[in-house]
Amino acid sequence: MVNSLLAFAIYLFLSLMFFARMLPGHFFDYYIGRDTDPSLYMWSIAWWPYVVRHHAHPFLTSLIWAPHGMNLAWVTCLPLLGIVAMPLTTTLGPLATFNIIALLLPPLAAFTAFLLCRRLSGAFIPALLGGFVFGFSPYVVGQLLSHINLILIFPIPLIAYLVARRIDESLTRASFVMLLTLALSMQFLLVLEPFAAMTFIAGVMLLLALRLAPGEKRGRVISLIYEVAVAYALTAVLMSPYIYFFFAYGFPHQPLWSAILYSADLLNFVVPTSANAIGNNSFLGSIASTFPANIYEQGACIGIPLIAIATIWSRRHRSEFLTKFLIATVVVSCVLACGPFLRVAGHPVFPMPWLLIEKLPLIKSALPVRLVMYAF
Repeated sequence: MVNSLLAFAIYLFLSLMFFARMLPGHFFDYYIGRDTDPSLYMWSIAWWPYVVRHHAHPFLTSLIWAPHGMNLAWVTCLPLLGIVAMPLTTTLGPLATFNIIALLLPPLAAFTAFLLCRRLSGAFIPALLGGFVFGFSPYVVGQLLSHINLILIFPIPLIAYLVARRIDESLTRASFVMLLTLALSMQFLLVLEPFAAMTFIAGVMLLLALRLAPGEKRGRVISLIYEVAVAYALTAVLMSPYIYFFFAYGFPHQPLWSAILYSADLLNFVVPTSANAIGNNSFLGSIASTFPANIYEQGACIGIPLIAIATIWSRRHRSEFLTKFLIATVVVSCVLACGPFLRVAGHPVFPMPWLLIEKLPLIKSALPVRLVMYAF
């Protein structure tokens, strides 16, 4: 417990140092980020106290896009976050509440990744560094500038943590299914896009686990797939009112944004952008200027040091199933993040598997570059 509190305190201190330096004296009139997207999340945070106070419909409203109105089930309306933050929103206002949330989300993501890493490694310092790699990754830093909904990802390491507990049989089947259902429901109610992407990646990786697992472990993987499927079914039942409004009033059948534009450039895996301090170097900046999309969606920089550490570790443990599974997860995430075509310095080179994924329902609307989160 003490080590866990220490880890969270370190992450929170780093978040304040990195992101809050301009806020003293301006907590109520400055906000973390840039451009106009943060105002959507402030509106969403303020929406839920309004719903409670005026007994308004939580999803269907004519207060925006009048007179036709809007189905908020298809908008980033942040229901769970808005409800939990109500005491802050009603006392401090949505802008200050937004700042508090933005400062807490990277430490929360780092902390749940720390719990997962400590479970796997049994050591404090490696777990502390592992949590930092996830919670303060270039993906998180980039999205923090404009899309805090996409860093509402702290349940995802918790879900992996529950899977690790189930694999080592420290959780019974009933406990695992119950806790996984709660974690899935939490992620669903926080924001849908990471939930959908997580589900897709998890499905791919469980199928790969069947292929990679030795004979004696294959039955365990099959049992795990069954238990995960039960948890998803229970989650669907719990979320059925939300799902109803999601589909009942029509929905976009085509992606809103081009997958080609929002894909990771191959060089971005080793070259940072100006969202990270080292990326302000003029030489690196000239390379980063060739990357597609914008600075928020250029968060694929795993970096040479991390790649070297992963390579050395995987060579030392190459015969182990867990090593093969983790490396496969990184490779699959990075390949999918490259989108429909592999791009090098902005130039398309050859087609990639995303061309097939674009034909699938719902997931085709995802922006490929955001899947790099699972590599971290």
